[in-house]
Amino acid sequence: MRYGLIDDEELPAESPLSSTQLQGPSSSHSQSHRQGRVHGRAATAKSPFNVPAAASGANTSGSRLISSGRSGRSTPSRTPTKTSQSHDQHATPLQTPQRTPFQPFDVQPFDAQTPSRTPASSATHHFSRTVRLLQSPDRGSVSRDQILAQIDSDATAAMPAKASQHLAVVEAISSRVQAQIQKQQIDPIVRSLEQMRLEFESKASLRKSELNVVIESLEQANARMRKSVDAKIKQLQEFERKQAEEAQRIADAARKREEEAQAEAKRQEEQRKQAEEKAAADAAANAAAKLKADAAKAKADEEKAAADLAKKQAQTARRAEEAAVAAAAWKEANPCLEAVMRIKTQVRPAVMANAATRNSVFKFKMLITQKTGQLTRSLKKVQALDRNLTEANKAGPQMFELVMDMTAKQIIKQASTEVAVKRNMAFPLANVCVLLFNKHKEFLPILLGRFIKKCPYIVPLYPRKLPDEPVLQFRKRQGYKIADGQLSETDVQYEERMCGILSLYAAIVQTDNIPNSYGIAHGWTWIARILNLKPRKITPLLIHTFLDVAGHALFTTYKSQAWKLAMYIANVSLPIMPPSANASTTRLKLYLEEQVKHRTIVRDAKFIDLEP
Repeated sequence: MRYGLIDDEELPAESPLSSTQLQGPSSSHSQSHRQGRVHGRAATAKSPFNVPAAASGANTSGSRLISSGRSGRSTPSRTPTKTSQSHDQHATPLQTPQRTPFQPFDVQPFDAQTPSRTPASSATHHFSRTVRLLQSPDRGSVSRDQILAQIDSDATAAMPAKASQHLAVVEAISSRVQAQIQKQQIDPIVRSLEQMRLEFESKASLRKSELNVVIESLEQANARMRKSVDAKIKQLQEFERKQAEEAQRIADAARKREEEAQAEAKRQEEQRKQAEEKAAADAAANAAAKLKADAAKAKADEEKAAADLAKKQAQTARRAEEAAVAAAAWKEANPCLEAVMRIKTQVRPAVMANAATRNSVFKFKMLITQKTGQLTRSLKKVQALDRNLTEANKAGPQMFELVMDMTAKQIIKQASTEVAVKRNMAFPLANVCVLLFNKHKEFLPILLGRFIKKCPYIVPLYPRKLPDEPVLQFRKRQGYKIADGQLSETDVQYEERMCGILSLYAAIVQTDNIPNSYGIAHGWTWIARILNLKPRKITPLLIHTFLDVAGHALFTTYKSQAWKLAMYIANVSLPIMPPSANASTTRLKLYLEEQVKHRTIVRDAKFIDLEP
């Protein structure tokens, strides 16, 4: 029997209170309450008689007593609930179902912890017997009153005995229900905590896998780093080893050098001592030898000086003889030639070796070429050449000499080209020369040297061919132009060029419109010297050119003496002219006859003077 009423094993299979409808101790509180009511109704319905509410009060009260035992305490009997009353009002006589003969069975006692049962008391057996009596097929022989009395007695006997047992069962059920309720309340929390635990475990597992990956990568990096560090350590050790070896090698080399230096110093010291000893012996020998050598040298120098003097005198005499020139004339001309040669061989290389001065030389040369090439009667352009020389003088003595030489060279070049073609151009060019050497005294020797180098007849000088001298070398000394190993001009061109240079020289000596330190006296000296030399083929042409340019100043200055000179030329010089100079001799003769006829030499009408 469960819940203190009817045992489910005692109910038939078709009964509405079968074991499939009954709930065990694990059911909720509401289900237990409903089952209690069901048990009560089932006990009433199983009766084969319509028992009034009063007659069945014992059973009802017993049912209420057991139902109230859920709360853990006994409660007094109270009025049936609305549900039970409604049920009692509508109760109908039960129809006895057909069933198999009754089979007795053992009733197991109820345990609060397990569904097993405890041994039943005698009262329980009486109550069970009464119920079986009501359900037995032979109950018709028993009266209703007997059955009720039996039921009442059995129930009365069973209640006190079962009260304590029922109370324990109810308390066990209440505690179990409360535990189940608590479990139902705690289960969601437990499930939530479990879910959280699973999530945390999943996250922890994921984090652990990530940490494992990171740890693995760090371990790989550490392995690589250790490998790199090991390699660096090996490199450092190798470097230190090499440094140690190098230091050892350097120390060994230094020690070896020091040993060698010491050995060398010792050897040199020995050599020095030997050299000093030898030098002392040699010095004594040299002193004696030097005295002897000095005496021999002094004697040799005296002999050489005497020989040089004799040689120089012989050369001067031979040159004078070979060149057919007066000794006084050559004495005046030689320093001028030496000045030009010194500038060419010494001054010019020294100046051109310096880049700065070389650029200055090019500037001076450009200005000289421009001014002399455009030379006219303008005095301003002459002054430009004068300023050029002044600036060169400020640059230094060597630069001054070189610029004067370039100026003289360019003037002679103008004379050999323009004056040879147009003779009256010699006069403005002569004025330039006079202005320059009047202001710059050093310019005159250089100008005369350039004159003599290009035209030896300015001295006057007639070069002679030496016995073994080549023809081209002789022609070069005469002033011919040589190009590509041969003469580059004819005799006529040569004579015209010589006469052009001589015209400039004659124009210089006859210049009297400005102060002139190299005046007409040098012109008288020149013509006197050339008349004292044996005439050559070019002599009549040179005399004619000189008289044509400087004759007016010569006759104006020397007057009767100049007429005597003209008569000497006509009567003495012309007859001894060489036959090869017939043409130039005839022209000179006609020129002199014309001048003697008028008793004067008229200045050429084409004479050009400088304009201010």
